[in-house]
Amino acid sequence: MKARTITEHECVNFPDSEPSVYDEKLKEGLCLNPTAEPFNRRYFLQWNPLSPISGYTASYIIGAQWVETSSCGKFPLAVLPKIPNIDYLEMFMQCFTNPDEYESFHKIYGIDFDSEPIECETLESILSPLLIVQYVHVVRKLLQKDLRKSYVSKSENLNKIRGRMAMSVNLRTNIMNGRQHKVFCNYQEYTSNTIENRIIKKALNVSKSMIGRLHSSSASQLNTIANVCLSKMSDVSDSVSLSELKLVKFNAIYKGYKKAVNLAKYIIKRYDYSIDGEKCGITAKVPPFWVDMPLLFEHYIGGILAKSYPDDIIYQAKGKTGFPDFLSKTAQAILDTKYKPQLDKNTPETDIIRQLAGYSRDCDILDLLGVNYKTIIPCAFIYPDENAPENGDIVFSRPLNELLSPESGYAVNKITDFYCIGVGIPKIRKTY
Repeated sequence: MKARTITEHECVNFPDSEPSVYDEKLKEGLCLNPTAEPFNRRYFLQWNPLSPISGYTASYIIGAQWVETSSCGKFPLAVLPKIPNIDYLEMFMQCFTNPDEYESFHKIYGIDFDSEPIECETLESILSPLLIVQYVHVVRKLLQKDLRKSYVSKSENLNKIRGRMAMSVNLRTNIMNGRQHKVFCNYQEYTSNTIENRIIKKALNVSKSMIGRLHSSSASQLNTIANVCLSKMSDVSDSVSLSELKLVKFNAIYKGYKKAVNLAKYIIKRYDYSIDGEKCGITAKVPPFWVDMPLLFEHYIGGILAKSYPDDIIYQAKGKTGFPDFLSKTAQAILDTKYKPQLDKNTPETDIIRQLAGYSRDCDILDLLGVNYKTIIPCAFIYPDENAPENGDIVFSRPLNELLSPESGYAVNKITDFYCIGVGIPKIRKTY
């Protein structure tokens, strides 16, 4: 069944049902983390009786999920971003600019490999970069340590005995053919050419071929990282069969391998058609998955700030009033991201101003910045602006003190030391 598609914050009309009807099976909506605290719950679809058109509406979570209602049963739904042609590969790559982002990157997205796939070709342009960039960085981190070695069973026709002689095979292969100088042996070899490492390398080669198909300005950078990883695996073969994918067993000592191998197996099955003899394009079906766009934008900006202002940015500092996204120690400023593409910088929402104003009066935060409690702290919120002529890299190539000044053009009218910075979202060079 092909997925029905809507965009962020759009109301969904269930088949044979009015959009404003509350569904007893769906209740408050499709929650992706129902065990979380109410404030932190992430909804793919949520009941909203107060919107201009009341009903179940999408949030800022994009992706594809199975939705089940009492009125029309189970059906696939895809939520697409409002901003078209986003270069997701560049955004994902920017997240990894900050070394502290690696462990928290998985919070940006979720993929359910075990559920029934959903037919939605449009989402492939999001899923492919997500899988490939995550896999390459997982492997790069794994290879910071030595490759796992273990004993591998081998069978070879040798000039002298090694391990055990395979009597029957040696008789047929050598004795009966007059090759008395040869002996066929079964033996164990301690090597890095294990099943796990071969699967990882196979998926790396598959990923490398996929990178060339991603129309992104960051493709060459990711390709370089993949090549470095492959060079560290020069002694490992990439020969893998479908049957071998099922033979992998994980050792508790090598915890990093489980994630790498599981991702590798999925990439091989999804993108490598030579392994089972098929030659066809990428399937239009995707596993149920989601991407938290506000969190992705936050980490995207975080990567840029970490690169532009090294050792200056504090991420998610804990205060009495909450957790501001970023603090600048040198500029003694508060920076917060807001994924609101429709934002009008001339009349920003009062709630945003109140939130940042609360941070600027938080004694714990002021202590971190080393300022007097009566000091007016510069506050800025950063949002994606389709019409912005400069992307985040260009905007934040300037000193923060220069950006957070009345002359910068980012100052909000009639609010002291408050700034609204719109940055361009990276776009792909052409559509997929």
